[in-house]
Amino acid sequence: MRKIKFYVPLLLSVVLLCISCRGATSNKSENKGDNADSAEMEIQSLSASEEIAFLRDNIKEYIPILENYSQFMSGGSDEMTDGFYGIDELRNINDEEIMPWNEVRNVVGFTLLDVDGDDINELIIGTEKDNGSGNKSTLVLALYKLRGGNAELVFSSTARNAWYYLKHDGFLNIASEGASCSIAALYSFVAGDWTCDHYWFSAMTDAGSIAYYHSYAPTLDPADATLLKFTTDDFNSHIENLFDRAVALNMTPFAVLRPINASYDDGKMHFTTDIAVKDFRILALSDWDFVDDKMTFKEKELKAYPKIEPGEEIVVEMPFIGDIPQYAISFIDPLGNTVKMNISISGYDGSILLTQY
Repeated sequence: MRKIKFYVPLLLSVVLLCISCRGATSNKSENKGDNADSAEMEIQSLSASEEIAFLRDNIKEYIPILENYSQFMSGGSDEMTDGFYGIDELRNINDEEIMPWNEVRNVVGFTLLDVDGDDINELIIGTEKDNGSGNKSTLVLALYKLRGGNAELVFSSTARNAWYYLKHDGFLNIASEGASCSIAALYSFVAGDWTCDHYWFSAMTDAGSIAYYHSYAPTLDPADATLLKFTTDDFNSHIENLFDRAVALNMTPFAVLRPINASYDDGKMHFTTDIAVKDFRILALSDWDFVDDKMTFKEKELKAYPKIEPGEEIVVEMPFIGDIPQYAISFIDPLGNTVKMNISISGYDGSILLTQY
């Protein structure tokens, strides 16, 4: 399991993220009852095709959101929106190492869960975290809710403003406003409305030391909060206890929406898929040009396959000349979106790159 560094200044200067997502061989349903374990998801063993059918039939309003994230995690979007920043930070492991997009799609996933008790599923995009003590939880990179038939972003996480789902108590927010100001807060989310239940923070005193405070409302003003008899160790221990209440959700990795694998050997491209896709086509690209600051080109279909299944391999002769992509693939992903990805060879390690356009 790959270990990724993710920086959250409050608890530790470096927090090690251990990220993994569920494969496409199971499904889930959520029912909130009155008992304490009602927030836990029930997992049903379904085939990949059954799971995708469940997602497609139950989250139609969320499909454009999922497509936007899939495109971003396939290199097909230069525009950064609020929900993308946490993923971008996750990808940029350090100044010298960047996680390939195909790996990002394996460690970032999505799930449906009614987190505010209104019997309407929210869309959670997240990644799994290990807080160092062996307890795993889901870092919620973005939460979307349906309001008036539209999917709206409720919040998104960054390294300095991270959100976690708690089993019985809403959400935990871990944030930082600077070297001396760390924040931990518990929020209830009921029928679309937010309530701050507890708000802990640190602040620099006039004497130059760090003091810790508690409030029942989001504030960084010590005058509006209660001074705590906390040491730094006490505060960090308190945060660790809060982390222990966070849960790891079962996520469907974004890799199932971009399931095509490609490898190159002796002038031939080998294509396989991890999940069945329809209308798989191989395209030739030519006549590249810039129009209105955008790259344009012509497409010519070389081969077409009505469907490809896991276990099948498509082998195509594909000579590469120069650095400009000369070939592309097109397919319909499991949610019904037509996806086009150009094919190039990495100058770093010679691997095949599939980039959405």
